[in-house]
Amino acid sequence: MEAVSRGDRWTDERLDDLNVKVDDLGRRMDAGFAHVDRRFEQVEQRVAHVEQRMDAGFARIDQRFEGMEKRMDSLHRTITTAAIGLSGAFIAGFGGLAALIATQI
Repeated sequence: MEAVSRGDRWTDERLDDLNVKVDDLGRRMDAGFAHVDRRFEQVEQRVAHVEQRMDAGFARIDQRFEGMEKRMDSLHRTITTAAIGLSGAFIAGFGGLAALIATQI
């Protein structure tokens, strides 16, 4: 192992300088993390705003679908009623036709 040269010795003064540098680095890192935290807060606010707008849009779409479902149900009732009425008319017509044919024979 090599011996430590005179210039490589850690004197109290050099250790104090290193300590100052480490403290300065810590302060800069804290400031940098604080900046990152502020940016994340801004992003979170934007995301929350977008989520609110999306929720409002989906609520409008849900209302439109509910309206369409009501109209479809109404149309279904109308078609069912018409089909039953026409079926009855056809049955009555064929019954009358059968009676007419029976009386003619």
